[in-house]
Amino acid sequence: MSAKLEKALRATHADEGSATAALLHLAGEMADGDLPADLAWWRHLVREFIMQFCQVPGLREGAWQNPVQLPAQPLLDQWIQEAPPVQGMEYLTPASLAVLWQDLHRTLAARIVAAGNDVEAVLRELHPVWRMVGRVTLHLAENKRDPQRPFAFIATYTHRVNARSEPQHQPLARALQDSAGRNDRSALQTLLEPLNAASKRSALVQQLIASKRVFQALAWEPAEAFAFLQEIPVFEESGLLVKVPDWWQGRRPPSPQVQVTLDAGDKQSTVGAQVLLSFNVNVALGGEPLTREEIDKILASDAPLISLRGKWIEPDRERLQQALNHWHRAEAANRDGVPFHEGLRWLAGWQGGAAAADGVTLDDTGGLVSFMAGDASAVCSRACGLKRRGLAAARRQD
Repeated sequence: MSAKLEKALRATHADEGSATAALLHLAGEMADGDLPADLAWWRHLVREFIMQFCQVPGLREGAWQNPVQLPAQPLLDQWIQEAPPVQGMEYLTPASLAVLWQDLHRTLAARIVAAGNDVEAVLRELHPVWRMVGRVTLHLAENKRDPQRPFAFIATYTHRVNARSEPQHQPLARALQDSAGRNDRSALQTLLEPLNAASKRSALVQQLIASKRVFQALAWEPAEAFAFLQEIPVFEESGLLVKVPDWWQGRRPPSPQVQVTLDAGDKQSTVGAQVLLSFNVNVALGGEPLTREEIDKILASDAPLISLRGKWIEPDRERLQQALNHWHRAEAANRDGVPFHEGLRWLAGWQGGAAAADGVTLDDTGGLVSFMAGDASAVCSRACGLKRRGLAAARRQD
């Protein structure tokens, strides 16, 4: 017997002290992978229960306490017919499945009470995918086939989880059709409530709802995509899920930096504090220097997002230009080199000396400036040499 199966069986004697704890475990930690036929059948039933539970109207506002509706009789009959031929299954009836439904709800509700009525936390702990079921997701993706409108937007909702525990998305427009077909507006209102909440704080969502474009797949220009990205915190605080491209890391796209490189060089013959470090200014993206043409493209464009080297970046042109101007002036003023001690201070983030010329400090650049030691070993060896000579001089004075 596998370790996972043993853990599931142990769960029947732990947690809430019932077999339903083990059944929930099947749809939690054991949600992925192959199982014997009988356990796979039970896992399917529990998945169906949790999917029903996640779509209870007003679930996160306290409706989790309400009984979960039992599936229709034809579906119950189908489950019974599909049950594997193992001992005990001959006693399986729609009535016993109804009792199971109640027991699963009782066990899950007890966990929610223990978690301080935090439905989201309980679902996430069971399996991260369950927090997505019955919720709206706003998607933003790249559309490389259209250079004029290189972004695509669509709103979906997760209505099911497949056998591999993957969320199954439907276009939000499908929810309107399903609601009309079932004559069930309460479920639709619950589904759309986070969108309505977001519309009170987001002009973008308000316009999408008013125009009904939120139910359509849209092609967006960079400015529209940027407006969407800026409001992600509002969407998430309103209860919406958001999926964006991987390059939007830490809720910000990469941004170019002014890179100031100090190098000890191999032509220095002076030993001691009077050594001068060579000084170079460039613009880099992700640590890689940009070409002059790429820098000009950034500074010339007024778009909030720019495609560069296969990535979308968010440049702050005004501060980037200000930082470039400042450091080019500093570079011109130190053509013979930067005094060694001042160079070390720059590498350590010091804001004095030439770094504070023209009233511009490192703080003013808002992280747009990075300092590097071009030949780090040479710079460090000189620093160590100065330190040794300073100690030796101090001993002689003693």
